[in-house]
Amino acid sequence: SKKPNPARVIKKHKLKDKIILLLPATLHKLKNQNLAINSLDKVLQEFPNCVLILVGEGSDKERLKKLVAQKGLEKNVIFAGVAKNEEIADYYKAAHLVLVPSYLSEGLPIVPFEALYLSVFSLVAKGSGVDKILKKEGIGQVVSPNPIDFSQAILTYLRQPKKFEMLKRKGKHWVKKNLNPEKFTETNIRIYKNLI
Repeated sequence: SKKPNPARVIKKHKLKDKIILLLPATLHKLKNQNLAINSLDKVLQEFPNCVLILVGEGSDKERLKKLVAQKGLEKNVIFAGVAKNEEIADYYKAAHLVLVPSYLSEGLPIVPFEALYLSVFSLVAKGSGVDKILKKEGIGQVVSPNPIDFSQAILTYLRQPKKFEMLKRKGKHWVKKNLNPEKFTETNIRIYKNLI
């Protein structure tokens, strides 16, 4: 597969000099994009150049757009639509931090593992199914799914990303060893289930 090209994403969405928070998920209530949007206010006070990119489409799009407008965050939240297979890696590589705010959804989000494979750190809501593995292996940050804790965790990371380098390296190593990153498919889901 091609090498990820983050520059393409940065150019497409005019993200030069922005701090990028990435949330790749179907736009659906269960995916809890709300939490990320509601956590932005606090983050923007300290990092006004922060942008949240929602990659995905879905039934919740109009409601989420209204929420963004109500909060006056149109400049800070980008609805990027669906990313094609190769393109998602460009988004991961462009991101400073990946957010996984869903905590009620069925199955296991593979997002934190895809991100780690590309050396990007994830903040994951407690109860997301994947949180147990990340916690057990110490390769991600697990946070209570409320705006106060979530925004605090985002700020902690953004203030000192270097502090998380070891975790990222450890995580990438773990993913390479335990999962087949070339094909994040159903077989991987089964592996996760055995791990939990």
